[in-house]
Amino acid sequence: MQCRCLESKILFKTEALEKMVYDPEWVLENEEELDKRSWDMGVMERSYYVTGAHMCRVIEETSGKDVFKQTLVDGPRAFFETYNGLVSEKEIIIY
Repeated sequence: MQCRCLESKILFKTEALEKMVYDPEWVLENEEELDKRSWDMGVMERSYYVTGAHMCRVIEETSGKDVFKQTLVDGPRAFFETYNGLVSEKEIIIY
């Protein structure tokens, strides 16, 4: 079965994934620019969705399906904290 969605195509291309997840250009000078960039990159270019899928994959592959499901039950903070506890300092997602 071939997946046609953009998120899945990016998720399995390491270079594209790293650019979307760890792009240092997210640190911007003003709030208006940040809002526009957040919408353009995060929603229109699908960065938020790719990042979330990457985080899910890391949690499930490292800790198993039960831990992954429990983070979803426990809420967003638990999801981020679980992911951040499994990755290197460079890969931590600030929330």
